[in-house]
Amino acid sequence: MGGEIDSREYGQLFRQLLDGDLTDAEFAVLEQRLKEDPSLRSRYVQFVDLETCLQDELSHRAETSLISPKLKPVWPWYLAAVVATAAGLLLAVNLFHSPEQVAIVPLPPSPVQQVPALYMAAPLQGLPVVAVVTALDGVTQPELRDRLEVGTRLKSGILKLTDGEVQLDFLGGARLLLSAPAELHMVSNSSATLVSGAAGVRVLHAQKNFVLNAPDVAVVDLGTEFAVRVDASRQTQVHVYAGEVEISMLGDDGNTLISQRLAERGTMLVDPQSRLFTPLAAPTTSLPRVRAPDAADLVVTREYVQHIQQSKPYLYWRFDSMEGGVVRDESGNSFDAHVVAAPEDAGAIRVTNGVLALAASAGPRSLVSVNPVPNFNSDDFSIELWVMPAELSQAVVLGVLLPSESPVLMHLNLIELAHNTALVHQPGVIRFLHRQPARRLGGYNLFSQDVCTPGIWTHVVATKAIDELKLYVNGQLIRTVSGPGTGARDDLSYSIMLGQLAPANRDRQFNGLIDEVAIYRRVMPIEEIARHYWSIVRPSMSTASRPRNSSSIVASSSP
Repeated sequence: MGGEIDSREYGQLFRQLLDGDLTDAEFAVLEQRLKEDPSLRSRYVQFVDLETCLQDELSHRAETSLISPKLKPVWPWYLAAVVATAAGLLLAVNLFHSPEQVAIVPLPPSPVQQVPALYMAAPLQGLPVVAVVTALDGVTQPELRDRLEVGTRLKSGILKLTDGEVQLDFLGGARLLLSAPAELHMVSNSSATLVSGAAGVRVLHAQKNFVLNAPDVAVVDLGTEFAVRVDASRQTQVHVYAGEVEISMLGDDGNTLISQRLAERGTMLVDPQSRLFTPLAAPTTSLPRVRAPDAADLVVTREYVQHIQQSKPYLYWRFDSMEGGVVRDESGNSFDAHVVAAPEDAGAIRVTNGVLALAASAGPRSLVSVNPVPNFNSDDFSIELWVMPAELSQAVVLGVLLPSESPVLMHLNLIELAHNTALVHQPGVIRFLHRQPARRLGGYNLFSQDVCTPGIWTHVVATKAIDELKLYVNGQLIRTVSGPGTGARDDLSYSIMLGQLAPANRDRQFNGLIDEVAIYRRVMPIEEIARHYWSIVRPSMSTASRPRNSSSIVASSSP
């Protein structure tokens, strides 16, 4: 076969390929054509499907015939079909879907020889994001350094690390720090496989059962923090910093063969070859431990404050100070806010460095307007704020609700971090909820698409008109819902609350930082919203000391 192939010859060439009768030169030419011509790849897949069906049918008929026809083995057709499908799946899983949605390292090519690597009917679409990068340190690999930054979203794939550390927040609720040299396979938002190297894991909230696999071993979280190291001999060392884990040694079928529970401050060496669990007094080598994302203060420029003042909010909480548990309203309309918390929980809500900092607490803690806002929903309105979560969990940033003396908790609005809810949305995104009349269930939901990343400040604006709702994130319009009655009105008074769902319980506690909360009695246009956002972001982007991620906001005190 020369450099050109007559189209009439393809059927015969495909048959020779499946039978393994092509020479190396013929195979090379055909492989190149399959790579370059999508229509030819489609013809090949159709040919394989047809031949497989014919062979299967003939094989079944042969069982009842008096004289069996001389058939070549059926397995080459099945092998080719399986290899083609597998190649397509592996390639699709590892495609770079966007600069912020990447699988890090392509999976290795199929070991089967003389089968082209790029024939598939169609790539997989809609693979979910499983993790987001929340910290980087000392990574110099060009293929990672140029593509990874804090906030990068990762789909299922392989991360090979030759130096430094990468911290990932899995959308299932676990934080994992990978320490080089290491190889990690990201399987889903609640499971990964550590092929080599070391990783530390901490479950960030109530969700349990994050699974970190190692060769022939699975470590299942039971509400804890632990570390795992896999050495060159495939032995696995597990250490529990807090809580406990279940360590399973796996059989040939991938299911648990033997298991053992390991409690807090315990260390275990697991040897799959000898099937032995050996307790250790302490880890024999250093093990990584996850850390909180770098929390940079918001750069509130004088230009930003001037823009807010020109926009004339009727409520403006800047968090420059808190005296006697009270935050002053900078708009001059006396809608001050006060801390609602038991004395033992007051330390979980504080004003520091010009921001409101909230941490987890045993009891409820929130910041609530001292007086309800009259006629809050009698006309159009806009809500603007900056937020930086410390973790990915379902958490209310701001709520608009009927005053606490109401017999049943009723919300008009929520701006929250939506994560693992009963609704359909991406995990870890911003949600704007509007329901009128105020009630416990229902309403219109506007979700963002991008994850609100721990360690990064995010600008959020929600607007309501009589017939339209809008959600803006980082100066861009993300979602619009419109129609008659979408933004229905009332003349009631509402309380504004930050940090959790309700004053009397700790449901959906937000853990992180909030700043620059402003509310307006009108719909802000997109030009105004973008002007506010960029008056903070542009100065920080030109600051030499900014963090590696260009969308982070560097530390600075408020003017």
